[in-house]
Amino acid sequence: MDFGRQPAGSTSYTATQVYLGSKNNRGLTSVPQKKKSSQATLKYNQDIRRKLLAWYDKTKRDLPWRNTKDPYSIWVSETMLQQTQVKTVIPYYERWIKVLPAIDKLANAPEQEILKLWEGLGYYSRVKNLKKSAQIVHKEMNGKLPQTVKALQNLPGIGRYTAGAISSIAFGLKSPVLDGNVKRVFSRLFCINDNGATSSFESRLWEKPSSYGVGSNCMHPKVTNMPTMSCANNLSSIS
Repeated sequence: MDFGRQPAGSTSYTATQVYLGSKNNRGLTSVPQKKKSSQATLKYNQDIRRKLLAWYDKTKRDLPWRNTKDPYSIWVSETMLQQTQVKTVIPYYERWIKVLPAIDKLANAPEQEILKLWEGLGYYSRVKNLKKSAQIVHKEMNGKLPQTVKALQNLPGIGRYTAGAISSIAFGLKSPVLDGNVKRVFSRLFCINDNGATSSFESRLWEKPSSYGVGSNCMHPKVTNMPTMSCANNLSSIS
């Protein structure tokens, strides 16, 4: 897989390499470092989208939260997935949704019940904030999660990444996602050596999702974000 192959006669550039996929199914990308024209950049970004989607179609896993468009279920899954492996989350998610299938059920559930459901996942501030936010949404928002990243971030426990995931996957809004794993992918793909360690590089990294997919009118944000998140998680396990 070569994201950066240049046409004949175009400006030359040096390249770095990033691998997408498992150890037995890696795609090599070559990444231009010199500034390209707007047309060349557009073509390059479209190429990234196309190859990322092809990789995702081939390697995506059948996960329970990918089979729903329910904002609450997606919110629960994204909260559980914070600092926790997918294989660990699956049974917890399925049990949680069975017992507490909607925001009002969570909002009115006794604290001991939700702590018992969460027992073993760790980082208990996550579930406590989940409960607090559910109560706010239930009482003040007519039981409906807000759709925008800005509004979602006003709820306890929802940061920029989780807000972007909920907004794009559940509501189809153009909201980028960027966690530690995605940062690693973009840092390699776009030759940003600091890996978001400073505020300036962090800002540059946040701009990248929009440049190659999320901000495009030709593609549903969910379709781009989910492959990006999967790719980044996969890369983190093999690098």
